[in-house]
Amino acid sequence: APRQTTAHKLKKDMPKAGDDSGENFAMSNPLMEHENIFNLMSHSDKTATEQDSSSDNKENYITKPRAAVKGKPKKKTSPTAVKKMDRELLLAQLEQFDITELKQLISDVKKKFPKHPLVWLKDVQSYFQMKVKAKESDPGLLMYECGYPYNMLAAEIQDFLCTLYSDIPDSVMTSFYIECLNTFARDVRTGTGGYHHRILLQSMSLHCPKTNHSTQAQEGYA
Repeated sequence: APRQTTAHKLKKDMPKAGDDSGENFAMSNPLMEHENIFNLMSHSDKTATEQDSSSDNKENYITKPRAAVKGKPKKKTSPTAVKKMDRELLLAQLEQFDITELKQLISDVKKKFPKHPLVWLKDVQSYFQMKVKAKESDPGLLMYECGYPYNMLAAEIQDFLCTLYSDIPDSVMTSFYIECLNTFARDVRTGTGGYHHRILLQSMSLHCPKTNHSTQAQEGYA
């Protein structure tokens, strides 16, 4: 009787075929368990791959440089246009010269320094430098007529400079001429040459030719 009871109990506790619920799932249908695990793992791998692909696409979208937009080539300014612009700019600045203001400036400095004509010339130089800011685009002036840019200066300013130079000894004029010439040459080398020095050099060469000749003699050209 005890043996029959034990066997009956074991038979009763054994899982039935097809029972895939609860604790009996693994024991009742092991093939189905492996299939479900495989499907679950495949689904996880697929989801991770899709996420990585989506992340790569976003990075490529963000970091991919945009193609440069080609603009229209800039047109080069013709020499004639440059010449016209330079002339107009210089003329506009020379028109700002006030002969009354210049005369008053030199009159005051003569009273303060009556025996120092070089100081008078320095004040004239400062006045020109203050009024004329235009830079030379063609230091050789190959595009311009003879006498440019001095011929752009008003006649009354030219006459005033001529009168002023006549009151100054030749030795002082020569010294000032050499100083202006050296400064002008330095500015041309550095690309900062302005018209103010050239105008003064032209005026001295025209109204005080001795300064030019004396300079050439000092340099050994005469």
